[in-house]
Amino acid sequence: MRRRENFVLETNMTIKINDFVSTGEGSKYLSIDLIDILNCIEKNGEGYKWKLVYLEDYVLKEGPDPAFAEYLHELMEKVNTEISFSELLHVAKNVVQIIDCEINGISSSDKLTISAVDSSFWEIITENEKIISCVTNTFKEIEISK
Repeated sequence: MRRRENFVLETNMTIKINDFVSTGEGSKYLSIDLIDILNCIEKNGEGYKWKLVYLEDYVLKEGPDPAFAEYLHELMEKVNTEISFSELLHVAKNVVQIIDCEINGISSSDKLTISAVDSSFWEIITENEKIISCVTNTFKEIEISK
């Protein structure tokens, strides 16, 4: 049993997502991004207090609003920035790829961590059974550990 943020986590699961698509030229790229993960969390997302721990490198969708690009740049400069779930969704909908990031969500019964690691995989740590179920049923290449 581990103690975190004033509540006890008994059955944390770590889910590593490795869904890749082959380019047909011998290389491959990660086929999912933050928006795909947030879609699994969406029904529960507003119940968490969110913190963007860090955001390092990203690729914006074509033709971004200059104000949004500036907003994202400012987020990159900050550490441990509180952010709403709707703001997270807005960021996720406007980027094609996130290279490295960590996002933490805290609710009354769960601590959720979402991490992008060198655009090689995503990792989710939670004990929320609905989120675990959605993630394991949505993505193909996953590794689960306790």
